[in-house]
Amino acid sequence: MARDERDWVCVVNWSTGSDRAIGAGVASLPALPAPRIGWTIAKGESYGDSDYQDQVEAAALYDQLERDVIPTFYDRGTDRLPRQWIELMKSSISSLCIFVNTQRMVSEYFSNFYLPAHQGFRALDGHNNVARARAVVRWLARIRWELYSGRLNAQGDIIDAGDADAGSWSSRCRGAFSGAASCLQSGRHGYTAKQGLVLRRRRMTMGEITAHDQEQGRENERCRETWGLSPKHNGRQVFGEALGDFGRFWYVAKVPARIAGIIVFLPMLLWPQQFRPDIPRVWDGAAMEHLELPLASGLRARHVPPDYYYRIPERRVWKTYPIYAPGREPAGYFARLKGLAPEPAYEIRQLRTKEDWIRAGRHVFESANVFTAVDDPFADVRNPEWWAYTGARSARDGTLPFYRYVIREKGRVEVTFDSCASCHARVLADGHVIWGGPGSIAFARQWAYMIGKMPEKERATPAQAELRMFFGAPWIQPDPLAPARSWTLDDLRRRLETIPHGVLPRQGTSIFHPPRIPDLIGIAERRYLDNTGLQQHRSIGDLMRYAAINNFIEEITAYGDFRPAGELPAPSKLQRSSDADLYALALFLYAQNAPKSPYPMNREALRGKTIYSREGCPACHPAPLYTNNKLTPVKGFRVPAEHRMRYDVMDVVVGTDPSLALTTRRGTGYYRVPSLKGVWYRGPFEHNGSVATLEEWFDEKRLAGGPGRAVVGHEYGLRLSAPDRRALIAFLKTL
Repeated sequence: MARDERDWVCVVNWSTGSDRAIGAGVASLPALPAPRIGWTIAKGESYGDSDYQDQVEAAALYDQLERDVIPTFYDRGTDRLPRQWIELMKSSISSLCIFVNTQRMVSEYFSNFYLPAHQGFRALDGHNNVARARAVVRWLARIRWELYSGRLNAQGDIIDAGDADAGSWSSRCRGAFSGAASCLQSGRHGYTAKQGLVLRRRRMTMGEITAHDQEQGRENERCRETWGLSPKHNGRQVFGEALGDFGRFWYVAKVPARIAGIIVFLPMLLWPQQFRPDIPRVWDGAAMEHLELPLASGLRARHVPPDYYYRIPERRVWKTYPIYAPGREPAGYFARLKGLAPEPAYEIRQLRTKEDWIRAGRHVFESANVFTAVDDPFADVRNPEWWAYTGARSARDGTLPFYRYVIREKGRVEVTFDSCASCHARVLADGHVIWGGPGSIAFARQWAYMIGKMPEKERATPAQAELRMFFGAPWIQPDPLAPARSWTLDDLRRRLETIPHGVLPRQGTSIFHPPRIPDLIGIAERRYLDNTGLQQHRSIGDLMRYAAINNFIEEITAYGDFRPAGELPAPSKLQRSSDADLYALALFLYAQNAPKSPYPMNREALRGKTIYSREGCPACHPAPLYTNNKLTPVKGFRVPAEHRMRYDVMDVVVGTDPSLALTTRRGTGYYRVPSLKGVWYRGPFEHNGSVATLEEWFDEKRLAGGPGRAVVGHEYGLRLSAPDRRALIAFLKTL
C-alpha cells in the first residue's frame, strides 16, 4: 500500500507464527484474541456446520478489515504518521518479542530437551554398557507411526480426524517422524500421532502395543516405562512429547556434544528473565490534551497541570487482609491482626517477571485512597445489622470481596474504603467471585445506612454540600440539581435506599440517573471508557490515566469556574498512586478473563444465534467482541462535524434515556455501545441499570412502565414471538 518512499506500509500478520513479523512490529489479525497488538477475526468457536463457520469468519474478517484495520492505518495527522498503528507496532514488539527471543528458546531447549535427555541417558545407561539403550534401539526399529489431523473443538479435541498424507520415520539416531496435514477448512486444526509395533511378520497394531509372547511383552513394557511413551497422544501434545522422546534418543549417540551445550548455556539459563516494562508517564500533557471527549455542552474539563500532579506525595500500598462475614471469621483472627505491624504489599524493585507485576496489580486493585475505622457506619463490617441492611453478599469462603482490613499502624485495624475492588468485584449467587466484573455492592445503601446512624438533628440539615460535590454541574441549565434543592440528609437517605445493587451514584453522575457499574473484564478490547464514552482508550497509559482521574483527581478538576471539591488544595494534602502502581493495576485488569458461561450452546441457543443475525444485532454488536466499539448519540444531541472526524460515531440513535449523557459532568452526548460478552453474569441492564434481567429487557411491557418507571428506547427484539425471544436470550447467555 506504499504510495511513496516516505509513506508507511500496511502489513498485517494473519497468524502469530512469524517471529520475523513480530520483530518488525507487524500488527496481528489472528483467530484468537490479541488485545492491544491487533484485532481478532474469531474466538475459536466450533460450529456443526462448517460452511456456516466459513461464512461467519469470512464476514468477520472483511468487516474487521473495513471497520478497523484499514481506517487505523490511514488515520493520520498533519505529520502523516499513523499514530494508532505505531502504538500497535510498539505494543506488539513489547508484548510478543519476549516469546521469540533466543534466551527463551535456549531455556526451553534446556528444560524440555537437554535436561530430560541427560536424565534419559542416565536411565538407559544403568552402568551396564548401555544395555537398556541397546534394547530401546531394537524396540524403536520396529515402531511405526501414523498421523491424523482435523478441526479442533473449543476443548482442543479433534472432532473429524482423517488420515494425513503418508509420513515417514527415519531409523537413524538423529531421526524424526514427518508427515503432511492439509487444512481445507477454516478454524483451529490439530493433529495426533499413533504409534504401533511390528510384531515379527504379523500386521501392525496401531494405537496400542501388543506383546507376541511373554518375554516380548516384558521388553515392550521396559521400553515404554523408560521412554515414557504412551500408546495414544492427544493432538495438542504430540509434538512436544514426540520431539522430547526423539531428543532423548538423539542424545544417546551425542552425549559429549549435549553436555558441552549444557555447560556453555547453563549460566544463561540460570539467570532470571526479568520483565522490564516501559512505564508510560501518566500525567503527560500531550496525552491528556485529547484524552477525554468534550462534554455535551461543549465544555472541556481542565485537569490539574503535571507540575501540580507530580508534587502530590505517592501513597504506599499496604498489605491487606480478608474481612469475614459474621459467624465465618476464624477464632482469634481479629485479635491476631491487632498484633501485626504495617507491611508493604510489595516492593517495585523486587518485581522480576510480568506475573510479579500482575500480582502487584492485584494489591493495587484492593488498596485504597481512603480508610475508615472498623466501626465506622459506612463500612461497619463487624456488625450483623450492617450486613442485613446493605444486603452485602460474602464469597464462598465467607470473606467480603469489596473491602479489606489494612494495618497502617500497629494495633490499629482499618477498612479500605474506595478501592477498585469495592466497585469491581462480582459475587454470584453461588458465592463465586468475578474480579473485575461489575460490582454487586450496594454502595447507595451503605451511604444511606451511614446517614441513618447520624443524630436526628444532623439528618435534618441540608444535603446541598454533598449533592454539589458529587453531582453538581452548574453550567448546565436548568440546574440538574434543582429538584433536590430543598433536600435534607434524610431526604437523600430515602433516595439512596431506592438505588439497587450494581448501580453506583458515583461522583460526576446524577442522584436521579446513577449509572450501572461497568464490567472491566475485556477492557483491553474497548476504545472508550465510561458508560458515556468519556475517555478514549488508546494505550495502557490511557487506562492508567482513567484510574488516576477516578481515584480522586475528578474532584479537583475544573469545569469552567466550578471545582467539585471547592478550592484547589495544596499538593502536600493529597496522595496519589505512583505511575508504577498504576501500571501494575492496568496489567492486572488486562489479565482478567471472564469465567466460562454455564449456559450450553444447545439447539435453542443455536436457533437464537440465527435470530441474532436475522434481527441485525451484529450491526452494533458484531462477533467476536460483540461490540463495534463505537459511540451512539443520544436523543437531543447534535453531533459536531469534528467529532465524526475524531471519534467513531454511529448514525443510529437508540432512544434510551439521555439524562446521564446530557445533564452530568460525565455527559458527552453519547453512550458507548457495550459488549454483550458475559451478559449471563452481568446485570442490571441499560446504562443506568433500569432493568434487572435480560427477560425484562426484551419484554415490551417495559416501554409502558410497570411497577417502576417506563424504560424507553432500544426496541430491537421487543416484537419477537415468545419462542424466538427465549431462543435469543439463550444465545446471549452463552457469550
